[in-house]
Amino acid sequence: MTYDDLNRVVSAKVCGSMLWMVLGLLVTGITGYMVYTGLVSGNPVAYGILKMYWLFAILEIAVVFGFTALVYKANSSTLRLMFLAYSFLNGLTFSVLGIVYAPWK
Repeated sequence: MTYDDLNRVVSAKVCGSMLWMVLGLLVTGITGYMVYTGLVSGNPVAYGILKMYWLFAILEIAVVFGFTALVYKANSSTLRLMFLAYSFLNGLTFSVLGIVYAPWK
């Protein structure tokens, strides 16, 4: 394998990783925004998310441990789904933190 071949492989992997990270940030941001707008509009589901904050925080940690345990055993589609679930839970967790500690409250 030449240096150029190696450079192409590494570039493709890094580009793919960056795209997945951007997708994860978008999922986190959209989830947080939806929870926030739900609380502003008085949606009872958003208030339920606010009350069950600890459940989502524990689920987020469980997904991290599961992801770590399966990183070398599971196929890539399973890991991608776990990453998206983590991003969703991260959006729920951080939106609640932002609402609880908001300076305008």
